[in-house]
This record gives sequence, C-alpha cells and structure tokens, in this order.
Amino acid sequence: MNISPQARTREARMATAQRIFERVMEMHSDDVLAVGLYGSMARNTDGPFSDVEMLCVLRSAGVDDNAEWSAGGWKAEVNFRGRDVVWDRAGELDGEWSVSHGKYIDMQPLHDSENVFEQLKARVFAHADNEFKE
Repeated sequence: MNISPQARTREARMATAQRIFERVMEMHSDDVLAVGLYGSMARNTDGPFSDVEMLCVLRSAGVDDNAEWSAGGWKAEVNFRGRDVVWDRAGELDGEWSVSHGKYIDMQPLHDSENVFEQLKARVFAHADNEFKE
C-alpha cells in the first residue's frame, strides 16, 4: 500500500472538499454558521500535492476541535471552532500574526449565510497602527 502523497488535480481536491462539506452539513447543519477553504486552495495557488484545509465555524461555544484524514495519497484537515473561539483568535495580534491569520483573510466560503468570514477578516485588521508597529 502506497501512503505517500499522490499528485491530484484541483478538480479532484475541490470534489473532496465538496464531499467533506456535504458530510459536515449532514452531521452538524443546525450548528454550522460558516464553512470555508483556507490555505493554498483558497488563494488558488494549490499544486498537485496540496492538501484540503477547511474551517467550520459553529454556533456552539467553546468548540476547538480538528479532524484530519489521509487516504489514497491525499490529506484533508477540518477545523471545527465555536464562533467565540474563532472570534477571539482572529483578534489576536502577536509575533505570529502574519503567518497564523492568513486563514481569516484568504477564505473561500462554501457556506456563509451570516457573513461570518467577512466579520473575521475585519477583526484581523481591527488594530491601531501603533499596535501593528509593536
């Protein structure tokens, strides 16, 4: 059995993302506020060995879980976060900000009926200039 990464087309990765999204909605539809792709797929810079990265924002408070799949030469990671958790994280400003907060800026929504991702993006940049300089 070959467990090393296998080259896949963008269409194949998008089909995987769509299946995961559908499954998330089947299992958590009453709790889901927003689901989106982040990382290279959201920026449209993914390559043959890129993975699928998703963020699911939930109504439930305090949720901070991850699910990861690796099968048939592909990998997918889905972050499940309560709205409160993701809101707090999007508002953090530290030495890792430029690396850690890209997911809130370059989000490709699959579902976002309450404009959650635009609110998170605004929160990322809601700091005074002097805070960024520090």
